[in-house]
Amino acid sequence: MAMATETLSLAGKVAIVTGSGRETGLGAGIANALARNGASIVINYVSDTTRNGAETLAKRLSTDYGIGAVAIQENIESQDGANNLIEKTLRLLKTAHIDILVNNAGCNLPGSTLDTPLENIQKQFSVNVFAAIYVVRATVPHMPRGGRIINIGSISSKLGLKSLPFYNAAKSAQDSLTHTWAAEFGRSHGITVNTVAPGPVDTDEQRKFARDNPEGYKAIQDLVDMTKAADRVGALEDIADAVLLLAQEKSRWITGQYIDKRVSIHLSIYVRIMPTDQSWTQSPPYQPADGGDSFDKKHEGRCAPFQWAAIFHKEDMMFENGTKGLVFYNSADNTLEHDLPCKVSCAHCRTPIMDEGRRMVLLFPTLIKFNNQPQRDAFYPHCHIFYSQRVVDIPDGTPKWDGLDGLENGVLLDDMP
Repeated sequence: MAMATETLSLAGKVAIVTGSGRETGLGAGIANALARNGASIVINYVSDTTRNGAETLAKRLSTDYGIGAVAIQENIESQDGANNLIEKTLRLLKTAHIDILVNNAGCNLPGSTLDTPLENIQKQFSVNVFAAIYVVRATVPHMPRGGRIINIGSISSKLGLKSLPFYNAAKSAQDSLTHTWAAEFGRSHGITVNTVAPGPVDTDEQRKFARDNPEGYKAIQDLVDMTKAADRVGALEDIADAVLLLAQEKSRWITGQYIDKRVSIHLSIYVRIMPTDQSWTQSPPYQPADGGDSFDKKHEGRCAPFQWAAIFHKEDMMFENGTKGLVFYNSADNTLEHDLPCKVSCAHCRTPIMDEGRRMVLLFPTLIKFNNQPQRDAFYPHCHIFYSQRVVDIPDGTPKWDGLDGLENGVLLDDMP
């Protein structure tokens, strides 16, 4: 029985890895992994001192893997610099698209809150936060659906290492951008955004940190002691392979995640494999509107179901399995988050269960398993409220109010036959 071979191919993809000019650095390791799997690569560097290394790396990747690879010197700490990087990428690689962006450029300047020079504080935010923002703003207009943005974070954002107060803060800001961009660019652009947060990794920068700081070796060993995957510092390949996982097509349903590389990869997410054939989205009844000229439209509709709801205090009910099997939707922000007020549904069949407010819930009694008629009668509607599209007139002898103000300001309607 013949079976298709599973690959991590990135053939035809174009990837930018910022801060990847040092041949023994993390960015170079990531670029190598992406190129090894077929992606064309941009090696972005800033300093003249890394020019030879960056150009050598680009040539080696091109020779070893038969892909397009260029080294581009550009300071991305300004919007103009980021724009120039993207313009040169499109021109030098002769492409109209950028599929993968790895925000790897980083700056770590140890010091205390009170004694760190102001310019060092600004530098860490400039490189770790603003540079990523500038490059994303320049890249997304050229990134097709299925694009990947991968931020290289740090476990320091979660640990609060006292010698790195501003690096910690800058990486925390970057983590926040990951979650925001995942929501902002997901449905609208089809782009996933994730963070890979390394612990100690065997790079030239880490070795320099250990040499130059009195407590450097101890700090690294303390982090190694916290690592669950193995009793060692991470290798470049450990981090690069995590980026490779997120860059390939099969990770299309992984987004908004913070992956802590100290503990291997434990993702607290729902992963759903979607069919690759999306042609049904262009077929009836889902084909996009073309202005209405080719369709004889007789009615328009909106999402506004007729609801039979019972009001409960939250303290008067309990989900025996907790949040397991539930999904939440905040209509104000159009997000699948438990931000109140929100709607609660079954995660499997999407049946609406209730609307949840801050103190009360509107539970839909059709879900309740009644054991006898008196139990059912207890949930018989006592009144009806008519507003917006929610108008279904049933003459049942109960009060009918126009609007949501009820007894205070509402208008009592006739019980029409």
